[in-house]
Amino acid sequence: MIFRMTKETLREICKQNKLYMIPRHNDVLYLHFKGMPRICVNCIENLEEYTGLKCLWIENNCLTYISGLENQTKLVGLYMHNNAISKIENLDSLIKLNTLNLSHNFVKDLNSLIISHNKLSSANDISHLVNCKTLSILDLSYNYLDDPEIVDVFTNMESLRVLSLTGNNVISKIKNYRKTLTIKCKELLNLDERPIFKKDRLSTGGIEAEQAMRSKLNAEEQKTITDSVRAIMSLRRNRNVQIIPSASGDSGFQGSFEGGDSTDSLVVSKDYYDECDSSDEDSDSTDDGSSTKAAKPL
Repeated sequence: MIFRMTKETLREICKQNKLYMIPRHNDVLYLHFKGMPRICVNCIENLEEYTGLKCLWIENNCLTYISGLENQTKLVGLYMHNNAISKIENLDSLIKLNTLNLSHNFVKDLNSLIISHNKLSSANDISHLVNCKTLSILDLSYNYLDDPEIVDVFTNMESLRVLSLTGNNVISKIKNYRKTLTIKCKELLNLDERPIFKKDRLSTGGIEAEQAMRSKLNAEEQKTITDSVRAIMSLRRNRNVQIIPSASGDSGFQGSFEGGDSTDSLVVSKDYYDECDSSDEDSDSTDDGSSTKAAKPL
């Protein structure tokens, strides 16, 4: 016999479990082991009148997705384990939901979890996130988190890349908050909508060590820039460079060093090409002028 969640069958279940016959008076409902068919358009249906539900047991059925719970705003516990659900969805209206059991379903990857503006407060409240091996984006902003031990939870989240804790008091309770999370969460790339750079992760070992490391990194960057500038200036002074238009068209010009057995190619901008021409012209005019002036006494 195929089970359908009609109003009549729901009332019969209430009668069998000695529940209230008036739907809104029930705070629990047992719908487990009913074998709901997959061909049903909306397997969870006709619960509109059960507005007082706080716990719903609907495990061990053939449910393929979550739906039909829009009116269960007082629901605290939802038990949907041992079904065939592949996606976590349609839970927006369950504003008081405390426990959700989706074990033994077909949920494959949970990459992003946004649970901002809730009432999470301690490390124990989010400790289960360690078991979410594929979770890479986590938004816990504007909760009531004030337990510094949450750092240990994030440290053990292997795939965590993006984390938001904005609006939680715990930020002021973690010493060197940003540096601590950057160092301990090895794969973290963005914290509170700010990117984490390589130099942020290398700057460790106290204030003096951090300043020394930053100075070293800045010096390396400056040296790279200086070397590049000097290389360009060297090319400009080198008269052995034959500059010819590159095959790429107007975007640049190609030159070659002719010396020895090898020829090295380089690409320079049109501005550089024009500048070389103008400098040569200035040099020629200067040479002509000096020779003319020198010839006048004769």
